[in-house]
Parts: sequence; structure tokens; C-alpha cells
Amino acid sequence: MTARDSHKKTWARGSALWPVMICIVLAVMGSGVVYAQKTEPRKNVFNLYGRPVGSVNEEGTIYNFYGVVLGSVGKDGTIYNVSEINIGRMDPTGKVYNQSGTVLGTVATEGSVYSVSGTKIGSVLADENVILIGGAARLLLYRSR
Repeated sequence: MTARDSHKKTWARGSALWPVMICIVLAVMGSGVVYAQKTEPRKNVFNLYGRPVGSVNEEGTIYNFYGVVLGSVGKDGTIYNVSEINIGRMDPTGKVYNQSGTVLGTVATEGSVYSVSGTKIGSVLADENVILIGGAARLLLYRSR
């Protein structure tokens, strides 16, 4: 066997790995495309200083700053944590309650969020939808304690 024949055998063994290598490269490239297409929720929940701290979408899903789901608010004003456990409610007058019925604060239709003592603690931009504002406000009210 000559050196030339030895090289051909090595290439033949290596060529069997090409399909595997191509699959790995495509998988790595494909996973980057999936992440690039992920849409990040629009930040519309702000602390007192105007810094975004999360978001709430039209369906009532509440996210933290990094896009992780924290909970949701139903159309009836019931507020749930990520485990679908009732953690409060929001009434149409703008009051936000915890699960035991204690008032935590209030929200105004323009989006301002106030603690139970009347101090402004943040805001929510949700097109004057008091239920969405209140659901997202539960996040602010919980963190202000």
C-alpha cells in the first residue's frame, strides 16, 4: 500500500462523517434563526422613575423585564400567577386586591398606579384598559412592599 492509497482510505472514512457534520452545522444555524424570530413583549409596565419593569399584552399575559411569564389577568379581572393560582383581582373602579380581599392599591384609566396610601409607584400603558392595567399593576404593587 502506497502513501497515496493510505490517504484515499482516510478520506473515504472521513467522508462518511460529512452528512453528520452538515446536520450539526444546520442544526446550530437553524437554532439561531429560531431565536432571532422570537418576538419580545413590548415593555409597557414602568416603575416610578419610568424604567420599564415588564409588560402586559392584549390577552392579559404579564411578563417581567426579560420576557418571562409572571402570570395573567382574566377579562373578569382575576389575576393569576404563572402556576394559574389566583393571587388577586381587579375591579372596574380601579381597585387592586390580593387573594384575601385586602386592597393593595388603585389604578387610573390613564395608567398611573398608586399604593394603598395614595403614593404613585408606577404606570402601565395599556390603552386605558383598566383590567389590563390592574393586572400588570399587581406586579408593581407586590414589588413596592
